[in-house]
Amino acid sequence: MYRGQYGKQLSSNLTMSFQNNSGYGLNSEALTGDLSLRYNDRTDQTTLDLQHSATSSGTSTSDHFASDLNYQHRIGATGAAGFQSSYSNSSYGTGTAADQELLTQATWRQDFPHFGINLAADRRFDLNPSSSTANSYFTLNRLPDISITTDSARLGNRQFLHNAFDATVYMGYFEQEPAGLETYRTGFEFRLPGTVHQFGQDASLRTSARFRQMFYDGAASGSRRATPSTACSCRATGRRA
Repeated sequence: MYRGQYGKQLSSNLTMSFQNNSGYGLNSEALTGDLSLRYNDRTDQTTLDLQHSATSSGTSTSDHFASDLNYQHRIGATGAAGFQSSYSNSSYGTGTAADQELLTQATWRQDFPHFGINLAADRRFDLNPSSSTANSYFTLNRLPDISITTDSARLGNRQFLHNAFDATVYMGYFEQEPAGLETYRTGFEFRLPGTVHQFGQDASLRTSARFRQMFYDGAASGSRRATPSTACSCRATGRRA
């Protein structure tokens, strides 16, 4: 193993291993290597991990390579953005096509005086359509998924029915693979976290409520549907003398 430090912000780790006649069987060889790079400063954190392994025996061979990139950026005191990417390439023997895929994700979060925004977008790519596993995994791509949230405190302590509240608006476009379905989603959620009503020293009642309305537009099938839901809850507590 080798560990390196290059100034205060950049560091690395390197590990290598070789096994002969290991658990993979007699006349087998296994070689693995891992390299990690880290960069950190006041507003940015970046990591890059590279992994490679190769095994062979008298009857089979396998080779696997993977890379993971993670970048996080802080935006002032109330925001953050990030990007993640994962690539993998796996092959088994010489007669089969390598399985190659790429996963990507981008995120953004920002708080403003009266509301907050969360955005997430991710997608999976099959890079070798001829492989046996291409387009066979269930994947939900978000392109993107957005939510906007506010609450009583952000809106000058306004109340609804003498209760504090919070609300969220949803918007998004989604692709479902391997079915090839496309869906647009919009929605609204309104919540009353609850109020505690005290009855003397020995009893209390807490009430809360939630309303949620989602609209879906299935572009692939031309279907449109709404899914409303409401929920109310009450909880009473008491103490026996």
